[in-house]
Amino acid sequence: MTHAWTAARGGSRHAPARPVISGEADLGYLRHALARAGRPFAATHIAANPLTDGRTGSAVTRLETSNRDGEVRRFVLKAVRSAPWRDVLGMGGTEARLWLSGATRTLPAGLYCPTVDVARHASRAQWWILMEDVSTGILPRGVFDQTRARSLMRRIAHLHARYWGREEELEALPVTSFDKSANGLARLSAHVARGDTASEPWLDQLSEDFWVPRVMMPTFLGALTTQDADFYVELCRDHARIASALGSFPQTLCHGDLRRANIAFLGDDVVLFDWEFAARGPAVRDLQWYWFLQFWAYPPDDGRALEDREGLLDVYLDTLEREHGIQLSRALFDESCQLAWLSTFCQIGCCLADPLTGASPSAEAVARARRVIGEAIHRARRIHERHVR
Repeated sequence: MTHAWTAARGGSRHAPARPVISGEADLGYLRHALARAGRPFAATHIAANPLTDGRTGSAVTRLETSNRDGEVRRFVLKAVRSAPWRDVLGMGGTEARLWLSGATRTLPAGLYCPTVDVARHASRAQWWILMEDVSTGILPRGVFDQTRARSLMRRIAHLHARYWGREEELEALPVTSFDKSANGLARLSAHVARGDTASEPWLDQLSEDFWVPRVMMPTFLGALTTQDADFYVELCRDHARIASALGSFPQTLCHGDLRRANIAFLGDDVVLFDWEFAARGPAVRDLQWYWFLQFWAYPPDDGRALEDREGLLDVYLDTLEREHGIQLSRALFDESCQLAWLSTFCQIGCCLADPLTGASPSAEAVARARRVIGEAIHRARRIHERHVR
């Protein structure tokens, strides 16, 4: 299936000039952005609607445009502002710089980034990232389609195989390292959990921009015993040891925030956007992030147990081995998966309490959430005992 954004994507890794812009997200801006992308559109009308469900403090706006003939095009504009935590974690302008470098413009076949144009807004110290609106391909929460999930695993395997173990290419990418970003989010979990007022100011800013722990952590800790809550906080504070253990496994380019809201399925194509947490790291960082959110925190409604999903990992591994021409040790891969799950638990474990944060959760939802939180703590203790301590 060919889409307008696919056809216009090109394939050159040559870095385009980085324009410096000013003004507002109006018709003038959009016309110039589309012209830079080689996709001129004589729009005569534009409507801007803010999208308010983002999780990292970036202003996101849907732009709907039309011309005199009634042709309509829809875009999403993401304005990423500078922030101390981005500098500390080495994430200043990651998403924009990845596109400018060509990395997300030349993804493996069948995997696309919908970015159209990147510009620097000088007076606001923001990166403006213009993307095609691919929201029609985002699956609703709770929906699980085995065919699409298998397609996602194959596409991610192709991405990981592209950079697997290629240290020079990875070092040349404008992304941070896994340990910096993951340690930062784990420190945020501990910071929010214990309200450490003596911490660095960047943690306070990260807490404001990445609001999930601030909202969900109190409920998450409330669902634990005092002993388990103390264990979780110490686990987060000691995350550097987990990251160090994961550092011994082969590194690749990771999307970094592989979750339902950042994935669209359009025909046979898988579209990935919001690359601001992209990093050099172990491939299982992507897999377990997706796995944790999709099957632990926000499971599908088909009633199947977690163990029934193992076939998805087989699809990933078979594709990776075939694409890269290697044979992986399943035992070592399983160890890396466990460590990556533990790392993810430190960073976004509080999401397990999301069903408990509503105004009036059902008794069934409460029982399930408490059961899953208990299972997660038990699993974390087991992995920590076996692979970290």
